[in-house]
Amino acid sequence: MKLDFLDTTSLICFVVFALLNTPPNFFWQKFLEDTFPAHPPRAAAPIPSDRHEKPPAGAVAASRKLERPPLSVRNTAAKFALDQTIGALFNTVAFIAGQGMLRGQSLDWIVAKVRSVSCSLPHVGLRVNRG
Repeated sequence: MKLDFLDTTSLICFVVFALLNTPPNFFWQKFLEDTFPAHPPRAAAPIPSDRHEKPPAGAVAASRKLERPPLSVRNTAAKFALDQTIGALFNTVAFIAGQGMLRGQSLDWIVAKVRSVSCSLPHVGLRVNRG
């Protein structure tokens, strides 16, 4: 079975770029989550003054049940804004430069392409399709 419709050069370049680009993106997302946790930890419960005091019935079972803190809308919005601005610009430049280098393009071509595309591409990603 021959796959004439498949551009293997483009596929290989894309796969190689994805393998190289995934680790920096993983660390970027980890940095965002560590800096702006979606579910920030709650303050620790106060320690009872009398250590011999028995906990109320059912308190032990309730304390074992892990409760997820509520979603921080502020942190989630901050992560979204940073990822869609700084992250998008970095990924756009990295994609253009990476694909250009993998395809043997000159540095002048890569710089010209980055200048022509990188400013408009993040805005395209945020547009709402009305069609």
